[in-house]
Amino acid sequence: MTFLLLWAVILTPQEPQAPKDPPKVTYEDKGDFRLLVLDLERRFQSRVRFGKGIPSKDVTISVRDAGYFEALDALCRAHKEATYYGGDPEFNRKEPLTVCRGEWVEYPSVYSGHFKLAFVSMMRTAVTKSEGEVNRVDAGLVLFGPPWLSLHWVAGTAVDWSIKDARDSAGRAILEVGGDRHWYEDHAGTDPAVDLGGNSAAYTVRLKNFDLDKGLKTLSGTVKVRAADARIERLPAQAGAVLEIAQGKLVLDSVKKTSNDPKWTQWKFSFTFTPNAPGAPTDLGTLFEHRARFDGLGADWGGTFRFPASGLKFEVEETGLPRDPAWIELRVRASDRTYEIPFQFQDTVFGKGQR
Repeated sequence: MTFLLLWAVILTPQEPQAPKDPPKVTYEDKGDFRLLVLDLERRFQSRVRFGKGIPSKDVTISVRDAGYFEALDALCRAHKEATYYGGDPEFNRKEPLTVCRGEWVEYPSVYSGHFKLAFVSMMRTAVTKSEGEVNRVDAGLVLFGPPWLSLHWVAGTAVDWSIKDARDSAGRAILEVGGDRHWYEDHAGTDPAVDLGGNSAAYTVRLKNFDLDKGLKTLSGTVKVRAADARIERLPAQAGAVLEIAQGKLVLDSVKKTSNDPKWTQWKFSFTFTPNAPGAPTDLGTLFEHRARFDGLGADWGGTFRFPASGLKFEVEETGLPRDPAWIELRVRASDRTYEIPFQFQDTVFGKGQR
């Protein structure tokens, strides 16, 4: 007689589930910078990393009805030697947000809810063509998302940029045709909207040549963010484990160690998804985020997902597990949410160190 052992799956999140779009805060306090950042973490139930070597310093914060980045910026601004954009390159990463040692730079910024949009640079580029030298200016924008809402593609988030208008100091329209695109055909290999880590999305706007010393009169547009709520689900790392979600059933078919090198162990987790009803959504990339967490690797999310162009089977690979894993956690996507972030920068002139 053969018995089939099916593993019961219970939602067991291993980190606090941050409320979606928590309320803004009124925050007035004075004390050690690091402790106040940790207090901000508590208020928003959002994780923050600290880089090495941030000088210990007492700071004062006083903000009213502030979103996440308004409050965090107030702390970094008061410290003067702490930042989350740039700074120590060792700690530049996509997620989570990392506060590290570095000069605080006051970029022109727009706050919208818990988002921040910063105008970080303007750069003139000369391109040599058959008809002669062509000059243009690239404007760099960076959108920062709060820690509980990933802007990264692995979370299935889409960030769409639309540039409405750009004018120089004299009021001349300078937005290039097709200039609201990140990449373009004759790009010279430079990009001022540098992705320097954190939960951010960088974008470059192509402009006609103008006098950088006189700056821009206006640059306006909208950023649309389409994201999804996600919940953490844990499965035992055993063949036959089952996860029931609203759209159907996920079965962990096998768990295999594909490399026994003690310095580079590699594991493969193979899954099959069965929808609840004919015609139900079967695009696996819309049901599950492209990241997982594994027993023995701490709190970071990773893994290499291999979703097929069609079909209901997929694989997740991970290297460096210190032992046979007891569990794997997936992030199951739920309903989409859309945010529209309008912006308008006026009379923007950068100093030489910001170009």
